[in-house]
Formats: sequence, C-alpha cells, structure tokens
Amino acid sequence: MPLLVIVGIAELVVAVLSGWLMVVVVRAPTALRRVGVRQRSRIRQAHLDLVMMGVIQVAVGTAVRPLTLWVALAIAFGSVAQPLGFLPLALRPHLARNPTFQLLAAAVFTTTTVGWIVLAAELIT
Repeated sequence: MPLLVIVGIAELVVAVLSGWLMVVVVRAPTALRRVGVRQRSRIRQAHLDLVMMGVIQVAVGTAVRPLTLWVALAIAFGSVAQPLGFLPLALRPHLARNPTFQLLAAAVFTTTTVGWIVLAAELIT
C-alpha cells in the first residue's frame, strides 16, 4: 500500500479521535480551561486540518503511482506535523510569537510546500 495512503488513514484515525476533543470543546469548555486550554479554537483548527490532510493524502496516494519516496515523505510529514502544531497553541497561545516555534512551523510548512511543488512538477513533466 502506498505511503501516503497509510499515513493518510492513520491521520484520519487521529482526526476521529480528536473529534472527542471537539465534543468536550462544545459540551464542557470549562473542563478544558481547568486543564490549561486557553484557545479552544486551536483544537477545532487541528481537528479540521487532520481530517482534510488525511483525506488529501489518501486521494493522492491512491491516484498518483509511483510517487518518489522523498516527496511522499515530505508531504506526509507536513500533513501530520502542521495540524498537530496547532495543539500546543491551544495550551500556550504565546508560542505563536516564539522565534523557535515560528522557525519550526516555517520549516514544516516549507517541507510540505516543496513536496507538493515537486509532486506537481513530476506530474506535469
């Protein structure tokens, strides 16, 4: 089975599990506040991104064969790391201004972007 399909399905499992967090966001927001969640919207953002990125990976992994391994790894890494990067911000919103966090987020986004651009270039040529 293609790497993107495997990672995409695993990401969808995480998305389904994060749906339980969404239940808590809606039904018991004070419980989240007690455990340190400061921005519930970041949980929603992570949940939706996990769903979207998982579906995209499954679709592309199914449609595009063969896929260069390093390109698949770049896309898979970014597709998982980007949504999960919103979760620390739910607890510590100030991290968005932290230079180290910003650098890490930029590196993840750059890796993902390069993977998708190379994939598109491979398909065009």
